[in-house]
Amino acid sequence: EITFSRKNDQDGIVVTNIDWLLCIFRAIIQPQDCPSKNLEIKGLYQLATDKGIISTKYINYVLFEYKLDDKTKNDIIDLMETHDILCTIANDNDKDERQYFVPYLLRSDVEPFDLSIYHVSDWLYIGYERSDIPYISDGLYYCLLSSCLREWNNTNFELYYQCVKFYLSSSRHYIIIKKYGSHIGLQYCYQKMNNPISANSTKARVETSIYKNRPQDIIQNKLSQLIDARMPKFKGCKIRYYVRCSQCHQLAYIDEKTDLHDDNLIGCQQCNKLFESQSINDWIKLDGKHDGERQQCEQQISLDKINKDDALPYINQIYNDIGVKWPILARKLGYNQHEIKVIQFENHYVSEQCFEMLYQHHRKYGSAFTKLKLLKALKESDFGAIVDRIEKIEF
Repeated sequence: EITFSRKNDQDGIVVTNIDWLLCIFRAIIQPQDCPSKNLEIKGLYQLATDKGIISTKYINYVLFEYKLDDKTKNDIIDLMETHDILCTIANDNDKDERQYFVPYLLRSDVEPFDLSIYHVSDWLYIGYERSDIPYISDGLYYCLLSSCLREWNNTNFELYYQCVKFYLSSSRHYIIIKKYGSHIGLQYCYQKMNNPISANSTKARVETSIYKNRPQDIIQNKLSQLIDARMPKFKGCKIRYYVRCSQCHQLAYIDEKTDLHDDNLIGCQQCNKLFESQSINDWIKLDGKHDGERQQCEQQISLDKINKDDALPYINQIYNDIGVKWPILARKLGYNQHEIKVIQFENHYVSEQCFEMLYQHHRKYGSAFTKLKLLKALKESDFGAIVDRIEKIEF
């Protein structure tokens, strides 16, 4: 049984049958082969093993033999969420059916991510000296993933064993979090663009996001809090950033206050040699001297390189404002319903769908997709306010 009690306005949980509770946990996070021939149930099991996502229907099915009432099931879910065993996520397909992310369900036989179409940063590592904490357990790593998902409140992620790729839509890039022994590896990536204007714009957006939001600090703080809460014996151990030494290939820790005065040179504590690290540029040394570069990227390229008759510079200015009616514009540009459905399926957010539709059209027709043709399609789609805005843009 699980009994709730209150103490100092905080929810307290008293568990009177540990074995019973552990059996229920195992039933949820260690599914066997699906015993049902029902296609819907098979689909729920497939989602759990492939994506680490379970739903209320899945929980009801695997716990059927325990004959639990709804209150007890909710208490169990609350307990699992309190301890980061699972994390509630939004269900875009069914607002009444709750879904949960359960990292413990991740399989080890899934192929790693294909990053060939992305620009990727160098790896930055977060962790402890091996003499302090020699290993971060899978359990702690899974708790970290749940905590990050809760932080970014985003269901758009891909994963395989001991590695997850979160999509941050505001800056259109991914954060990859991977476990390495006593360290957590971080990498970010963003899509390669053929057009130099789009490429510079994307690079500027991502660099600005990393510089302002410092996701590495968010992840470092969450890992430190987890270690303090779950491994109190090691509370107070110093958590650091690390990069891989190009000389001995071991991890060397960096001190932002002392190690970054010279141009990207880091002293390795293992081989005592100096080495340059691209990680410093990619993650940490995005300081004031890089602001000018990003501003230059955000301004795109110089006036003499911008073709003011081309639609592309205006696409970057307006795609966020078109909204959910973008399929109307797409049809005016010649897209059929199937092509629109594909864009909606492959892009999670409306702004991304609109950008992809306009960018695909430009990629197909190049400079033949002119500002005038864009304005004509917008007028015929009843986007008068956006037409007025484009006509006022000056480069």
